[in-house]
Amino acid sequence: MVEATLVFPLIILVIGTIILFFVFLYQQVDAQVNHNIYLTRLSGEDTGTMEVNLAHQEVSYEENYVGLLPVYKTSEELRKENSGFIIPYFFQKIDSRTYKIDERKYIRYLDVFEDVIDEWDTH
Repeated sequence: MVEATLVFPLIILVIGTIILFFVFLYQQVDAQVNHNIYLTRLSGEDTGTMEVNLAHQEVSYEENYVGLLPVYKTSEELRKENSGFIIPYFFQKIDSRTYKIDERKYIRYLDVFEDVIDEWDTH
C-alpha cells in the first residue's frame, strides 16, 4: 500500500511531463515550418521565381551575404516554463536560413560553365 502512494503520483507526474514535452516538440516543429515557409516565400518573391498564396506568420529576418550569395536568416528562442515537476522548463533555439537563388540565372551559369565542369570531372 505504501508503494502505491509513492509510485502512482510519480507515474502521473512522469506521464504529464512526457505529454508537455510532446506539446513542446510540436511547437518547435511548427515554428521551424513557419520560418521555412516565410523565408522560402521571401526568397522566391525577391527573385521572381515563385508566387505563394499561403497564409504565413510574419518572422523577423536579416539579410546577410555568405560569399557572393545573399542569405535570409532568422532566429527564435522557444522556452516553455513550468513543464512539469521533473523538468522545470524546455528550451530550444531555432535558427533558419534560406539562400536567395534565382534558378533561371543558376541554370544559365551552369550552361555557360558546363564545359569547364566536365573538364574538371575528367581530371
